[in-house]
Amino acid sequence: MHTIFGKPWFLNLLLSAAIFALALLPRACALDRFVTADEAKWVYRSAQFLAALLQGQPAGTSVNLTPAVTTTWLGSAGLWAYYQQQPDAPPLVDWLLAQPEFRTDLPLLVAARWPGVLLSALLVVLLFWQARALFNLRIALVGALFIALDPHTVALSRVLGHDIWAALFASVSLLALLLAARAPDRWWLWALSGAAAGLACLSKAPAFFLLPFAGLLGVVHIWRQRDRWRWWLARFALWGGAAYLAFVLVWPAAWVEPLGRPWAVVNNAFLSATDTEEAEAENYWRVPELGPWYYVVNGGFKLSPLVLGGVGLLLIFGAATLARRRDALVESPLFWLLAFTLLFTAFMTLGGKRSSRYILPIFPALALVAAAGWDELFGWATAGFSAAAKKALSGAYLAGLTVAAAVVLLPSAPYYLTYYNPLFGGAAAAQRWVKIGWGEGLDQVGRFLQRELPGSRVGTAYASTVAPFFSGDIAGVTSDRLDYLVLYSKQVQSGEPSPAFIEYFEHSGPVFSVNLQGLHLADVYPGPALQPVAAGESAGPATPIAYRPLVAVGRIGEPLAVDVIWQGGEPSPVAVSLRAADGVTELAAATGQVSPLAGELWLSRHALAAPAGLARGSYALYLGQTRLGDIDLRQFETPPELGQVRGVEFGGQVALTGYQFEPSEDYLAVTLAWQALQTHLPDYTVFAQLLASDTQTRVAGIDSPPLKGDYPTSRWLAGEVVVDRAVVAVPPDLPAGRYDIIVGLYRPETGQRLLLPNGQDYWLLPWTLLWKGQES
Repeated sequence: MHTIFGKPWFLNLLLSAAIFALALLPRACALDRFVTADEAKWVYRSAQFLAALLQGQPAGTSVNLTPAVTTTWLGSAGLWAYYQQQPDAPPLVDWLLAQPEFRTDLPLLVAARWPGVLLSALLVVLLFWQARALFNLRIALVGALFIALDPHTVALSRVLGHDIWAALFASVSLLALLLAARAPDRWWLWALSGAAAGLACLSKAPAFFLLPFAGLLGVVHIWRQRDRWRWWLARFALWGGAAYLAFVLVWPAAWVEPLGRPWAVVNNAFLSATDTEEAEAENYWRVPELGPWYYVVNGGFKLSPLVLGGVGLLLIFGAATLARRRDALVESPLFWLLAFTLLFTAFMTLGGKRSSRYILPIFPALALVAAAGWDELFGWATAGFSAAAKKALSGAYLAGLTVAAAVVLLPSAPYYLTYYNPLFGGAAAAQRWVKIGWGEGLDQVGRFLQRELPGSRVGTAYASTVAPFFSGDIAGVTSDRLDYLVLYSKQVQSGEPSPAFIEYFEHSGPVFSVNLQGLHLADVYPGPALQPVAAGESAGPATPIAYRPLVAVGRIGEPLAVDVIWQGGEPSPVAVSLRAADGVTELAAATGQVSPLAGELWLSRHALAAPAGLARGSYALYLGQTRLGDIDLRQFETPPELGQVRGVEFGGQVALTGYQFEPSEDYLAVTLAWQALQTHLPDYTVFAQLLASDTQTRVAGIDSPPLKGDYPTSRWLAGEVVVDRAVVAVPPDLPAGRYDIIVGLYRPETGQRLLLPNGQDYWLLPWTLLWKGQES
């Protein structure tokens, strides 16, 4: 036993605590910073898992066939802890079943992440203990250090997902298996390795690779000791039995289907790996399709330069050792760690569905291999030094590698997913070779929208990552009536929804961008979205492929600009026209100015004028004789024939901007111009009342939604002007006297009126009615 203080137990306890702290800190800090694209689904699945368990329905815990059981156990623990802090929550099962599938609250997600953060740090300590039994203390420490501070491992340890558990449990299983092969009489090592393999398989189906790999290790040992084949076979049978028992015991759904659930997972994994439809549907526009080199390139970009350098050092120094002792090769744990790395990479390359996350199981193995490489360099550099000098230099060596690992990791904190290996060219090269982005940076988009553009309707392909930070309306990136839209890095690299769509908005310029660690991750553009053009007429060598009014809703009496995207040669002049909804009556038309956009794409911009006096409603846009689509036109200016009113704002939500009073012997008519001060208003009712001036007693009045309910306030847009008319019948027995007219708004379900800035709940028309059959 290598010691520093002379007390192995004290040293091991101290080192374990230090490794735990080193692993925990980067995993635990700023857990509320951003949300990845899959986490809302894992919160939902964890809630479904725990609800089924609490209801005594173990079959209901089969919420996914990846199968991600470790993820849902950990997520359930976090949800349960969060629920305990909610005193007014409904019963636990009801609360769990009410969780939405594609949205999650940030505090809830942070709580669901915490159990995984703690367990991942503990598993790093366990890996250190296992490595300590396989290698010398320096290798074990440096290996644990590399795992604790590896950017890719840290990044995936902080999120609610299943990649990290497949990697860590597979690594625990692999090291325990190597220890068991070295000390085969220790049955508990076989059981530990098998149980960890079962947990890895419960985490993610690719971990089933451990079964043939363990079989390969068994064949080698049986071949080398053929006279003891039954003895070795019994050990590997123990390993397989422990793996199966862990799989069944930890997954409640397998309690009722102990054979059916494992087979369902294997079958699902096979179908997923051999289904080429999803792989063929994946688009590559600004990055190459790497084919069999996918994991070599993606894995290389995610490796730490310290790990990559250490592996290189081991190969250099190990070549000389191999030349001297070829017979001892298969006895070396490092050989099997490298074999696992190469074979698992080849295994994953065979599958159609790919992600840089899927290669994570090789990272702990490579960390230990790299630690051995650096140790070879240390041994070579200190050859001939005294034992005391080597001991002193060991401390400096460990401190130096710790600082170096921190220097690699911390610049990307807390967005560790933005790390890319500088030896491969870092972020600049990564953007040209691999798809980037899993939600990091979209938190900044959400915060910007919430701060600057609250209440907007925003289009994004990553709604679940923006929603925790933005309370407005979120829709798809090609949806209608968008105020703003978000283009994300991975989406752009894939050319989705189309290259022309992306080229157009990049040409127009964003209102907000997110750049992290040299990565350009997201842009926010003004809406509306570009819409496709149905097959229509060409203009010379060009064909129209998309169009876009520059506003989601046109303004009556104001200019209306429409862009048309063409593909091919420069288009000939063609007019865009505004027509009535029937497509017959032409109201305005304009021939566009043409300019190059990108490649074979051209842009023509058409400046129409929406005539004043049009009724609010839907109108048609035409390109020549091809109908492009419809656009809503609404009024945003107070009609000049009405008396203008200023400063009359009800509850900061609706303003009265104009009025006209029309009294007669039988009725009092008041025309009112209301202007919405924000979008997404509640539905309000308008009241107009006739009050006795001396007593302020109501003598007549009318209450009605605007335009008799045909156009409720919930449909009004910010800035829109809606002209309404309230008619109050004059009672036939109205006594002579002076009367006032008041108007206002209220919530029909509560009767609560909106208040003016002066505290009044109505506006008094600047008219006094002297009832003698005439107005004064």
